[in-house]
Amino acid sequence: MEKKHRKHLKSRKSKAFNTLSKYQEDAARVASEIVWRTIKQKYPQFSFENLETLGLKDLDAKYATTYLNRGLLLSSLPERKTFELQAFNTAEGIRPDGGIFFVNSKRDNFKHIVGVLEVKHQGEYDGYTPISNSDWKKRKKDLSIPQAQRPPQAQGNAIERFAKNANAIRTLTSFYGYNPYVVFCEGFDFFLKEDFKIFQAQPYSKKFKDQDSSILMRLIAGKLDSIF
Repeated sequence: MEKKHRKHLKSRKSKAFNTLSKYQEDAARVASEIVWRTIKQKYPQFSFENLETLGLKDLDAKYATTYLNRGLLLSSLPERKTFELQAFNTAEGIRPDGGIFFVNSKRDNFKHIVGVLEVKHQGEYDGYTPISNSDWKKRKKDLSIPQAQRPPQAQGNAIERFAKNANAIRTLTSFYGYNPYVVFCEGFDFFLKEDFKIFQAQPYSKKFKDQDSSILMRLIAGKLDSIF
């Protein structure tokens, strides 16, 4: 199975990430670098770190357990033992596209997470995302119908995928009474009803009149302390 999967990855013609997603990730990294320079200049009395300076690939299960155990110890609670945790060795780490910032504690040099940045794009900027050629073909529809005249795609789930990182950071910092995770959301799928005039000329747009995007409810369900 593994060989077949690898063969598929090598032979597929489509890119793993579309151009817009790649641009989004690059923009997040640029913003992260600006924030990094700014906090170092504004707070020279503190010592800051990021994943790069720490030489970390991501925040994996081992790191998370160490971080949590310090909070448990400060709260006079029993520490978590790694051998008690199921699937510990297979747990994936997190690496938000905008980076993670830490500040070193002057008391014990513990590296507190003080900033986590992510960007999520969902829905084309023109307010309408028609069904793609590949999906149209799968549905055995008339390919001579221009893409702009086709019904819209179902709203995506990009915002749902942020929950893993958001919840992980919130859990790690829960002992310290703050949540440093910030996500910037952009794109048509986050529209409010007052934005209808932006895309009202698009085909099939009437179904969205006088209503907010249902995607916003998924965002709220993430239970973030700060959403921009």
